[in-house]
Amino acid sequence: AGLNNEELVATGDGVFKFQNSKIEDSKKGGHGTISAQEVFELSSNVGIMKLMMKYFGGKQRKYYEYLEKFHLKEPLQFQLKPDMPPIIRDPKKGDKTAMYWNSIGYG
Repeated sequence: AGLNNEELVATGDGVFKFQNSKIEDSKKGGHGTISAQEVFELSSNVGIMKLMMKYFGGKQRKYYEYLEKFHLKEPLQFQLKPDMPPIIRDPKKGDKTAMYWNSIGYG
């Protein structure tokens, strides 16, 4: 089953250790357990990372295929200029963490 807006995500105190680094939410003390919709509304880095691990862990190619399927690697064709494509690099061979960093805009 896929993600739904009401799915609960435990973001805890807003700090998540990942590989050899840590991800933090901007709100000190964290958001606690929030819905997937609130993860996006509050821009919770911890929540996004946890959802990415759940739905795309071990499936990097699937994640990048979704970005392409929904045209998220193309220019937005919006009123902002210059209309450039987002910079989303495909991971280097063997890199198992790039997808997670890309998902929160740190790629």
